[in-house]
Amino acid sequence: MATPLKTFQDAAVNNAVELLEATHHQLCRVSDPASRHLIIQYNGCLLIEAPTGAGKTLIAGHTAAKFSQGKKIVWFWFAPFASLIEQSIRTIKSEFQGLTVKDPRKDRTIDGIKSGDIYVTTWGAVAANTAESRKARTMSDKALSLDLLVPALKSLGYHIGIVVDEAHHGFKKAPEALSFYMNVLAPEYTVMVTATPKDRDIDSFKQATGFVEVHKIAISRTDCVEADLIKKGVKAIAFLVDDEARTITDFEKTALRHGLEKHQEIEEELARTGVDLKPLMLVQVDSNADTNTVEDAKRKLLELGVKADRIAVHTAQDPDPDLLALANDEHVRVLIFKVAVALGFDCPRAFTLVSMRRSRDADFGVQVVGRILRVHRLLQGKERVDLLKYGYVVLADYAIQAGLTKAADRLKSIESQLTSASATIGLVIVASDAVNAQVMEGGQASFWTEPPQQEAPIPHDESAPQYDGKQGVQEQGPTGTPTQTTLFAGETIPAPTKVEPAASMTPKVQKSGKMYRLRKDLEFPKSLKKEVCNADMVASIAKCISSRINLDGEIMNVVFRRFAQATKRTTELFDGHVATEAATADISMKEIARKAQAVLFEDENISGRPLHDLLIIRLKEEFQCKGMIGGGTPQELEEALNLILATYPKTLREAKRRCYTNFIEAAPAASLPEHLTSDEPLEPAKLNVYGVIPAGLTSDEREFALMLDSDTSGGVLWWHRNPQSKPYTVSLVMPELKYDFNPDFVAGIRGRSAEESVLLIEIKGEPYLDNPQTIVKARAVHKVYKRVMMLHWHDRSQWRTVINDDRGERNLLDQAFRFSLMATY
Repeated sequence: MATPLKTFQDAAVNNAVELLEATHHQLCRVSDPASRHLIIQYNGCLLIEAPTGAGKTLIAGHTAAKFSQGKKIVWFWFAPFASLIEQSIRTIKSEFQGLTVKDPRKDRTIDGIKSGDIYVTTWGAVAANTAESRKARTMSDKALSLDLLVPALKSLGYHIGIVVDEAHHGFKKAPEALSFYMNVLAPEYTVMVTATPKDRDIDSFKQATGFVEVHKIAISRTDCVEADLIKKGVKAIAFLVDDEARTITDFEKTALRHGLEKHQEIEEELARTGVDLKPLMLVQVDSNADTNTVEDAKRKLLELGVKADRIAVHTAQDPDPDLLALANDEHVRVLIFKVAVALGFDCPRAFTLVSMRRSRDADFGVQVVGRILRVHRLLQGKERVDLLKYGYVVLADYAIQAGLTKAADRLKSIESQLTSASATIGLVIVASDAVNAQVMEGGQASFWTEPPQQEAPIPHDESAPQYDGKQGVQEQGPTGTPTQTTLFAGETIPAPTKVEPAASMTPKVQKSGKMYRLRKDLEFPKSLKKEVCNADMVASIAKCISSRINLDGEIMNVVFRRFAQATKRTTELFDGHVATEAATADISMKEIARKAQAVLFEDENISGRPLHDLLIIRLKEEFQCKGMIGGGTPQELEEALNLILATYPKTLREAKRRCYTNFIEAAPAASLPEHLTSDEPLEPAKLNVYGVIPAGLTSDEREFALMLDSDTSGGVLWWHRNPQSKPYTVSLVMPELKYDFNPDFVAGIRGRSAEESVLLIEIKGEPYLDNPQTIVKARAVHKVYKRVMMLHWHDRSQWRTVINDDRGERNLLDQAFRFSLMATY
């Protein structure tokens, strides 16, 4: 049974038919091609803009059916995806008595053609380089090609009308559609429907096709809500956690769990009120992710208790052959999809959508919101609790909400409006009694007219892009190079650019370099000391670490942790109301394991695998000693260890630090090189071991080097720039770091009690002062050279020492640097 139109829908249909009738009247009164072009340019295109759920398909279909009465009109209806063709066909057959569905794959004859016949297809099926498209565009013994069918219909006096469903998307996927639209269909009447028009897209469409005016009929969200066609609003739900928990939270599983809770709540409320309807939860996975997001989502749904036979999947790679039946199959409670279902999919029993897609685009937001806005027929006009008045989008990524908010703002901004035929075009009778169309200036016609600068779509327009069957839409650019154009996308696909041969380049000549030798007039050690971990003691170190790691109190409590504290933030997209409440977020055991492995293997001096095995043994002993339930199976022990290491990495690093003290030795590094080379001359230095200020220093390091070299107290005996990771580098073994620590400078300080009177100095600038590695380095103590001095050039005016706070968790600026401080530091 056909759906009765709401008042606003009926008004939109009447207004659309009124425009098309006016255009038809004008076209029937003129005969010259130029006048026909002009009329189509100004009155041949209509855009219907309305929120998803407003009944755009009903409005467009009734417009086509009503307008076709008493005329000779054949229609082409373009769905955005092949999966939605069947949905469109069923709607046309059930709703519009004046339209008769034709199949463009086989019904390509003029026998029996009549007004109101409508071909339902996609742009890709008739205007792309595919086997299906080539078949439709090729003549056979039983059927004309589409390229011949349309002119044949026109020769019999038929006009062509097209309806583009989801017009914002239709042309994007088939650039050849522009040529097919202009050169084959060349419609007199174009009706486009969309929820997401953009001014720049409309301008691009007009420029590409020659339309001067695109008439608009707009329907406001308020009209739809008052008619009870769409829900009162949409609530976006997202989860916020603290920095520590963010990296280990499984936001996707959290979104699925809370989405299922809302879905179940809605199902129970429908049952309580006696409505025989089972809701559907939609799950949109990220189509751009590297992993198999569909399988991941399905696995997590199963873990959350959803039965396998209640989950359906529809993607381009795994399409359901009957998507509409799936939408109505109430045995299916969850539908996993990527993109296709987000466009034009009609499923009023969908209340909840879980989105894992990382898009912040407003167009995407409009489509996501549209999937859950419709009010089911069983609920229309009935009193409902607030729970059933809203749709719910549960987000795996809070950032997605930006796109949803923009989408809501766009939908709210649509104000109802109707249209009328352009007053710019008038019909005039010339001396020959012929009727011509003219552009009216000030309401007056002119005897002298110029041909239109742009032509509207007409058959075989030689100035329009030509379809060659292989290369798609091609135009000749200003320099004769081919370009490609798409509609609504607002973008041009350029042809390959010509690569000019590279200009000749003068080969770079390697400079010979200047050599600076080690000085003989200063006393300093020719070989410095580096810390090494005794290779024979590695097994002993691992045993020491496993025995000294702290597994008491809250550290052991974390082994049962499966949730993190979170803030659940609910935003009503249309009125902006925000509510927050405490919630739980699921822990990602996969991410926990990854972080644990990173902690376990971060120390290059000791193998993580033997240490792992020893820690598992120690952990099992702790479970037994504390009488804790669980932890008996290898899987439970593995997860428990991962949770400890990922949540409390410091406990392992502290155990390493305590143990390494007993196993680290100071060993001679390689001898300092006999000379230093530089491509450019270096500035002389008084106390440097090579007699120069080395190249490659940061601005802060250079400031310090100049200050050190300018000491007049006699405290600085010599200094050397300690390079990174050379055989002769001074280094410290620090288990908290992933690599050995190489301080920036080595200096000989008069009166210092360390071996060879050496002081190690590290310079840290502002951006790095409080990062975790710098915090560790600030407490470094060399085996023979003692404590490393860390300095910061504060406000670029004063050198200050840097130390850890009492808890060793932050760096603090300590006392001002003085040369006298160096001997006893």
